[in-house]
Amino acid sequence: MKKFGSYIHIGLITLLILSILFTEIKAQPAAGLFTESRVFVQDNVTKNQEAKTLGLLNASLKSLSDKALRNRRIGGYVLLGLGIGTGIGGAAVLASAGDNDARTVGYALLGGGLLFGGLSVLPFKIASEQELIYREFSDLPADNSDQVRQKFYYGERRFEELAQKKRKQRIISGCVSIATGLTSLFYVDDTDETRIGAFTGPLIGGIMALIVKSDEERRFETYQRAKEDIIGHNNGKKIYFGIAPIIEGGILTTIQVRF
Repeated sequence: MKKFGSYIHIGLITLLILSILFTEIKAQPAAGLFTESRVFVQDNVTKNQEAKTLGLLNASLKSLSDKALRNRRIGGYVLLGLGIGTGIGGAAVLASAGDNDARTVGYALLGGGLLFGGLSVLPFKIASEQELIYREFSDLPADNSDQVRQKFYYGERRFEELAQKKRKQRIISGCVSIATGLTSLFYVDDTDETRIGAFTGPLIGGIMALIVKSDEERRFETYQRAKEDIIGHNNGKKIYFGIAPIIEGGILTTIQVRF
C-alpha cells in the first residue's frame, strides 16, 4: 500500500509538471515564433532595406545549412572509423583464431566493419533538409523587385516550415520520453530504486526536450526580430521636431535626425 501511494505521488507530480509544460508550449506560438503574414516589399521600404532583409534571410539559412553539413560529415567519419576499427579487429581475431568459435567472431566483426563502412557513404551523399532549402533558395534569381519578393517569400516560408517541423518533433520526442519513464514505474520488474532511476532519466530528458528549443526555432525567432527591426525603419531616416516653453520666456525648438 505504501508503495502504491508513492507511485500515486510521483504520478501526480508528473501530471503537474506536464500541465505546466504544455501551458508553456501552447503559449510559444503567441510569442511570435510563427507568422501568418509576411511583410517585406512595401511602398515605404527602400531598396537598401530589401537588400538587408534578403541578406539576413540568406545568412540565417546558410548558417543552418553549414551546421547540418558539418554534422553529417562528422557522422560519416564516425561510421567510417567504426567500420575500419571493427574490420581491423575482425582481421586480428581471424589471424589468431585457434578454433571455429573464434573464427566466427572474426567473421562477424569483419561483417560489422563492412556494414559500418557501407553506411558511412550515406551521410556523405545524402544532403540534409537544411542544405536542400538553402540550395533551392540560393538558386532563385533576384534581378528585379518581383524576383526579390518571390525569393524572400519562398525562403521565409521554407524557414518557417522547418522551424515548425523541428518544434513538432521536439514536442513528440519529449512526450514519448516522459511516457517511457512513467511506463517504467509499473513494468520494470526490479527494486524501487531501479524503477525510480528508470523513471527519472527519461523524465528529465523529456522535460528538457519540451523546454529547450531547437536551433531552427531559435534562429527563426532571431531572424524575425532582426527583420522587424530593419523593416521598422521605414524611410531609412526620420526627422523629429520638438517645441518646449522656456521659463524666462520664449520657446525652445529642437530638430533631431535618426538613421
